[in-house]
Amino acid sequence: MKISMNVRPEEKFGREVWWVLQKLRYFQRSLSIGERGITFVIKERPITEEEPSLYAQHSAIFYLENCGAIIIRDGQFKMRIAVGAWGWVINNIDKNAAYTYPLELSQPSFDREYSHYEKFYGQYESSEESKQTAEKTRFENGVLKYKDIRHAFHKGKTGDAKLKMLFKLLWDNGKIVQGGNIKQQGKSHPASFYAVQLNIATDAGTFGKNKDIQKQFSQLIKSIERILKTKGFPITIENRGDIQMVIAYK
Repeated sequence: MKISMNVRPEEKFGREVWWVLQKLRYFQRSLSIGERGITFVIKERPITEEEPSLYAQHSAIFYLENCGAIIIRDGQFKMRIAVGAWGWVINNIDKNAAYTYPLELSQPSFDREYSHYEKFYGQYESSEESKQTAEKTRFENGVLKYKDIRHAFHKGKTGDAKLKMLFKLLWDNGKIVQGGNIKQQGKSHPASFYAVQLNIATDAGTFGKNKDIQKQFSQLIKSIERILKTKGFPITIENRGDIQMVIAYK
């Protein structure tokens, strides 16, 4: 991570924590419904120039655990020995080895820390977040936004709770494509999976046998597709047996 030598230690540490928070948020979006575990890998040689050092990433992870934002699930990684002014003092690190942290995000503490650091360090975006910049597509509190285009799923005639829930399920599992390259694979699921999540079918077998339930689900998908196409959102729904949302970034 390129940081000026004139930057104060607390600001440098803040930027490094913000970088790790963005990585964790990026991984969270890749989880399928019901999954909680995240694997965070630290390697000595950074992939990009903006990536913090091995020590800085360890320090940020331990800081986030200490403030209750994450839970580390394996005790062998408790390498800290003391807390310094702007992070943990860490020893016994093999700089030639990758370190893997099995962890979970602890809510609402994680969201609180993310919002706090975004407020102060949001201008320093990681490579995962830079894909969104000025043409970022957001889905927050039931509102889909792209440039000056907005759609509120909780208002008007389309304010159906199941429509909003289905869109969020698709969004959370969505594939992100930038410049023709897949930046986030996401996960696709059969229609029956979503129908069960929406409580319009009890199981996959029921969905497969009940034409009315299939029609109800199909109408929800078509409603979402109509909203996306009519308003010009750079989002499509792939249906190749399994269903997945595809979000495009330039």
